[in-house]
Amino acid sequence: MDPGIWQIERIDHQLDHGTESDGRIAFCKRLLNDRFKRAFDRSSFHISLIHPIGKRDRIELERFMADHPQVMSEFIRYHKRCDLLFNAKFHVGDAADRESFKQRVTARLGDVSHGLHRSDLETLLREEHERSSRTTVRNITVQFVSPDQLLREGRPVYTEYHFLDH
Repeated sequence: MDPGIWQIERIDHQLDHGTESDGRIAFCKRLLNDRFKRAFDRSSFHISLIHPIGKRDRIELERFMADHPQVMSEFIRYHKRCDLLFNAKFHVGDAADRESFKQRVTARLGDVSHGLHRSDLETLLREEHERSSRTTVRNITVQFVSPDQLLREGRPVYTEYHFLDH
């Protein structure tokens, strides 16, 4: 996480399928860098990397906001695409198994452009996960993309996926 003053837009709970890694992810928009200069950006971070601003920084922020109302207006309008990723990791034996795995997953998922929630994806992939866990080699990931954190019913919707070979 780059230092500076960030605005938290929302916090989501994430759990990577097939791993013990879990935590809360904050989606943030940066106003200022650590030298109190305009530095707009948008990104996501594990919640453990975020800390409240101190008293001195709060005073500097309030002063900046009062002295630069046009920058504050620009900040409110600022938007940069920030995709949400869900990585489903699998154990697959060798190159031939990886190709077979990709074909099975593609057939099972079909076209996801209409959007699926994470729970839908996990249901579709559960059988493949059980099948693939017979080997200890974790060497392929199905990465699902929620473009610009697309939400439906208040939950992320994934409309794309890619295979990442390790």
